[in-house]
Amino acid sequence: MGGGGGWDYDYAENALKKSSKEYAEEAKKEGVVRSYGGTTQKGLPPPVGRSVATDSPTPLVVAVDVTGSMGEWPKIIFEKLPVLYNEAKLHLPDVAISFSAIGDANIDAYPLQVCDFKKGKPLEADINGLCPEGGGGGGIKESYELCAYFYARHCATPRSKRALFVFCGDEGFYERIKVGTLKKMVGDTVARDVDSFDAFRDLRKSFETYMLRVPYTADAEKDQFIHDQWVRALGAQNVLRMEDPKRIVDCIIGLAAILAEEGDSFSQRLAIRQTAEQVQQVMRTLHPALTRTRS
Repeated sequence: MGGGGGWDYDYAENALKKSSKEYAEEAKKEGVVRSYGGTTQKGLPPPVGRSVATDSPTPLVVAVDVTGSMGEWPKIIFEKLPVLYNEAKLHLPDVAISFSAIGDANIDAYPLQVCDFKKGKPLEADINGLCPEGGGGGGIKESYELCAYFYARHCATPRSKRALFVFCGDEGFYERIKVGTLKKMVGDTVARDVDSFDAFRDLRKSFETYMLRVPYTADAEKDQFIHDQWVRALGAQNVLRMEDPKRIVDCIIGLAAILAEEGDSFSQRLAIRQTAEQVQQVMRTLHPALTRTRS
């Protein structure tokens, strides 16, 4: 990469050939210490009274479930930040990214953590500021709908031409957002509970929205229930089943490529740094989205 070493987030061809381990080793040599997952993290408070905005024509939101059932998957996603930014920037040159961490508003201390839209190296500080609380309610539901509501109502993208929103998680969502939850977590005063499907519908007015679905459990009935709920919210071609958590960042990059109408060339670039089987796994996951854009 550029003169700034491994953490100069300017695009370079050799970024494709680096693994997240190599990036981490470079960062360590340069004195950059990642605190994601550390025991001293305080996390970001609920975004009460806040909003986020960007002038980027191609904003990207990556909203990750960080509850206990996700295990190490959030760490996998966040550790590959340099690959994600460099490759997303290739397809969406002026991309700005907002990261969000999702928990359970009924039980967790940090059920909704929201980072401002940023570009390049400042994204690292955002990742380090997120607390992977590892909690959750234990009832195959987390507060994804609260995240959808926030970005639908409190996110401004005035120059947006191609906006992408990607949920990464394994569970379903609560089908109503309580009046008290909105007041406490976002600061909004509403007369009645909000239908979560309305929140997702509003989000989709501003963003092309996908769910990268990690298998929840060996219980096929529960897993199918979760999948069907997401299909009701986003549509069948926007709910994508993951085969391997290690490919989740590649799938986000693939969605950026699809948004830029460059899906056909994406697999060729992916093959530079992944095995043939890994490429096939990613393309199988992305197939519904590719089919949708070609129809």
